[in-house]
Amino acid sequence: MDKRSPYIDSPCIRKLLTQGRIPLLFIGSGLSKRYLQNYPSWDELMLMLSEELGISNGQILAMKQKITDENPNATKSKIFAEIGSNLTKMFREKVLNGDIKLEDIFSKEEISDIEKNNTTFIKMLISKKMRTYELSTNKKYASELTEFKKLQNNIGAVITTNYDQFLEKEIFTNFDVFVEQSQYYMTDCTGIGEIYKIHGSIESPNSIIFNSEDYENFNSNLKVIAAKLLNLALEYPIIFIGYSLEDENILKILETLVDSLNDYQLKNLSKNLVYVDWKQGEKRLRESKKTITREGKSLELTCISTDNYFVLYKHLSKFIPAEKPERVRKYKKMIKSLILKNNSGETSIIAAENLDKSNNEGQLVVAFAPTDYFANIGIVGITADNIIKWVLEQKKDISSGHANAIFKNYYETTRVQSNHYVPMFYLEKFADINCESTKLLTMKRNLEDWVKRLETSNIPLYSNYKEIKNNPDNLAIYKYIQSIVLAYYKNNISYEECLTLLVALNNAEPLIKNTDFRKAVTYLDLKQKKPLN
Repeated sequence: MDKRSPYIDSPCIRKLLTQGRIPLLFIGSGLSKRYLQNYPSWDELMLMLSEELGISNGQILAMKQKITDENPNATKSKIFAEIGSNLTKMFREKVLNGDIKLEDIFSKEEISDIEKNNTTFIKMLISKKMRTYELSTNKKYASELTEFKKLQNNIGAVITTNYDQFLEKEIFTNFDVFVEQSQYYMTDCTGIGEIYKIHGSIESPNSIIFNSEDYENFNSNLKVIAAKLLNLALEYPIIFIGYSLEDENILKILETLVDSLNDYQLKNLSKNLVYVDWKQGEKRLRESKKTITREGKSLELTCISTDNYFVLYKHLSKFIPAEKPERVRKYKKMIKSLILKNNSGETSIIAAENLDKSNNEGQLVVAFAPTDYFANIGIVGITADNIIKWVLEQKKDISSGHANAIFKNYYETTRVQSNHYVPMFYLEKFADINCESTKLLTMKRNLEDWVKRLETSNIPLYSNYKEIKNNPDNLAIYKYIQSIVLAYYKNNISYEECLTLLVALNNAEPLIKNTDFRKAVTYLDLKQKKPLN
């Protein structure tokens, strides 16, 4: 079958596409090894370094035997880290003894960098060796690389354990790069259009995770990595590529996630995790399930086994963002900076009307100006959901210009019907114009009629707030909401008590779209209709 066949389907990616979110890639050394000439495995890297230092293969083998003799349960990762520690010490000792001259290995600039930044000799050597790799000339991969490079605008962010600069130099050339864990939550880090090099980079040799001490520090901070991954997983589907599922670095991260989440959260996270398993010669995208188990809890991943990365990238290209990731990153930085600097007054971000229907090929415009300016030209991007949340949160920083514009340009001039329950009464507290209108008066009458009908129904009328709070389980959700409204109507509970009950109910089970809940929140302020303190 031709590798470009449109019939090579991927049901799991097709399902992710329905979420409307672009993916994040978690990329391992398998991808660099696929596309870079003579890219070394971990074993090959160790031998390459030892040869440069005049250390024989036999000495490396002896190190491995000594490590396993002292710790028979040592993992592959542990063995490599211990060898890394040995090579780090041996390099330094050979320089001290005069057996190796730095000038014979490094350039003047590299020696200056070692001195200036107290760079570990072995890490500078790794950096030097891994800067020389070139793209593979194998024709088999030429079309794959072409398609891979096209993904720059379809991928939200990249996490990698690779030291090399293949990703930032060849593929995601417009992405920002972060190599220190401490940078992940810095102001400049936005979570989109970014590469997180969690094992360091040859660009900053001291950041490279190589020896036992490095791995101990990395593992002690693993929750920072897992937390960042979890944050990103809430925004993007995550696709692991270039790894073996036996890779201890990935297993530790996944196990940390399993430890941190409950079964319900793990089930939801599982829907967003895909692992690409390289299977030599496999032209199809064969799907199966893999499970990570930790202390009785499980995290399931969808596994795609394939050697047809051309088709894989074609599928990933179907994720279409509203805007290029690097531009979204720029907007997020601008907005974050504006909020941080604007310590007084109100900051508002206004979206263009019918943005999703515009014909500008996703060219987003972000505008900043005082809210009263937008009051003159109209305000959009506000929905009933926003206003309901403002009531629940008791939002008070609403300028009169903002309230006026929402009433005139959202409620009055759009297709909001009088039987669509929107708590516009809340905005009356802030507006300095007459908000009375035929539409609003009709909604008031509809609400009052609804409450009167409730009064004649068989819904229990609780005598106080405590009684309602302690008896939610014996009612369906809609009846429970109606009982709260009825108690409020009869003055059995106060405005604050009614608000508290509605907030608690929405927190337990999101009800913003529920008609009875919308009516309840809207009636809450219709009955009060007095300024906030």
